Amino acid sequence: MVSLEVIMGILSKMVYPPGNLFSGNQLTKGGNVMQISEMIANRNKFDESILCRKIMEEEFGVIVFNLPLVQERITVKAKANEFTIPIAVDGNGHRVIKACADPEIFAINYPQSFNATMNGKELMSMCLKITEAEGLLICSATAFVSYPIYKDKIRELLLQ
Repeated sequence: MVSLEVIMGILSKMVYPPGNLFSGNQLTKGGNVMQISEMIANRNKFDESILCRKIMEEEFGVIVFNLPLVQERITVKAKANEFTIPIAVDGNGHRVIKACADPEIFAINYPQSFNATMNGKELMSMCLKITEAEGLLICSATAFVSYPIYKDKIRELLLQ
């Protein structure tokens, strides 16, 4: 596990979603918006730059240890050495931070898979600061597929 001391500013924007917070009528996000999970599952039909831009704009579920237990949605303020985030190994053997795409859907299909949400751009910035992580693994909420984004690509995206 990695200490999140280096990302104190980013953690101040994290939100804790308890249990079954999301209802079925929230799944469309207000229309016919293509979900990240659909784009990952069908990524051979999309330009990678479109998918990456969408990832930067959206929210993702993440696992963060040592969050306070609450019964409502709250903003979490971080203190030094208070939070940690697990590192996983992807199918290519890279050490990555797992991120749950489309957290509203993910929470329904895989309850208790994450306990906080982060904006994609902030998640990328955080990843660059964690030396143990080689990138992110964006996991689909609707299929057993994922999309890895490694640090070289993350740096390129954040410079645009």
